[in-house]
Amino acid sequence: YVNNYYGIREATYFMENAHRCPELTDVQLTQYIAEARFLRGFYYWNLAQNFGGIPIVKYHSDGQEPRSCLKKVYRYILDDLEAAYDFLPETGGILGNASANKYTAAAYRAKIYNYLAACKRNNVGADLLDEKKLNDFSWVNADSLSKQAVNMCNDIITNSQYTLIDDWTNLFRETTKDDQHKECLFMAENYLSGAEGVYPTSQVFGFTASC
Repeated sequence: YVNNYYGIREATYFMENAHRCPELTDVQLTQYIAEARFLRGFYYWNLAQNFGGIPIVKYHSDGQEPRSCLKKVYRYILDDLEAAYDFLPETGGILGNASANKYTAAAYRAKIYNYLAACKRNNVGADLLDEKKLNDFSWVNADSLSKQAVNMCNDIITNSQYTLIDDWTNLFRETTKDDQHKECLFMAENYLSGAEGVYPTSQVFGFTASC
């Protein structure tokens, strides 16, 4: 909970102040802000998955913001991910091949579209609305979101550089990063730790090309 809001604060701070950095070109500024928006959307999504309607905060927060309804929260998340999709590069990123790119944003959009559509079709939480009106999915257009999810997945399959690798066990080895970068759409990488090839120290966030 705390770490996600810390990440949201840092991403928002960067977006508000990046234009003050004279070393950044216009192209770099656009790309960096897009990656910050991806991360902010990612952190809000983590929170919404765990807690439902959550507070949406600004950088200069007093910590007293009320919880927002799911419709507002997911619109905020998807606005960030849609901007990331529009402005992130198709490959690489600030930190190289493990960074978020256009197709990372596409994958998370697809995941969220499918999640919201499934919640609407299965009346998730409907029996709890008398107590928690914030967590209402009645606003979701399930058919529209399912079609958008298909479009995002087709975009990844057709246009991205990602592919299924031959040996899936290489997704979990510290010494096979090249194969991981071919299939994993988003990763958090640690430096080699001395246990290379034995204990994996990479964390794969949510998506490979097989999803």
